[in-house]
Amino acid sequence: MKSLSLKQAFLLFQENRYKEALELYPDYPMAHISSAELMRQEAFKNGWAWTKENIINHSFKSCPNSIDVYVTATDLAMRFEKYEEAIKYAEYALKHKPENPVSLSQLINIMREMGIRSVDEVTKIHYFNQARKIAYHLRNVSTQHFKEATDLIYAFNAQIP
Repeated sequence: MKSLSLKQAFLLFQENRYKEALELYPDYPMAHISSAELMRQEAFKNGWAWTKENIINHSFKSCPNSIDVYVTATDLAMRFEKYEEAIKYAEYALKHKPENPVSLSQLINIMREMGIRSVDEVTKIHYFNQARKIAYHLRNVSTQHFKEATDLIYAFNAQIP
C-alpha cells in the first residue's frame, strides 16, 4: 500500500503537482523542496514567522530523516537574513551528513554575509576568518568545489588585514 502511494506521489511530482503529491505521501523531501520554491513569493509576502511555520517546520515534521529539507531551510533563512537560524540548520545538516559540500558552501555564505554586515572591524574579521576556514575545509573534502573554494579563500585573504 505504501509503495503504491509513493508511486502515485511520484507521478504527481512529475506533473509539478507537489501539494497533491505531499498529501498522498508526506515524507517526500523533493516535493517539499519544490513546493517551497513555488511558494517563495508567498513566503516573502507573509514574512519569516509564516515561512518558518508553514514551510520549514512542516517539512521537518514530514521528512524527519532528510538532510535536503535542512539545506532548503538554511537557504530560506539566509534569504530572510536570519543568519543565526541558518547556521543552526546548516550545522544540523552537517552533523547528519558530514562533509556535505552544499552545507559547507552555505556556511561560507552565511559567515561572509555576517562579516559584511558587521559594524566593527574585529567582528568583521572574525566572520571572514570563519568563512575562510570553512572554505579551506571545503577545498580539502570536495574536488568538485576545489576551484570555487580556492577563489573564496583568495577573496577572504584580500578582505582580512
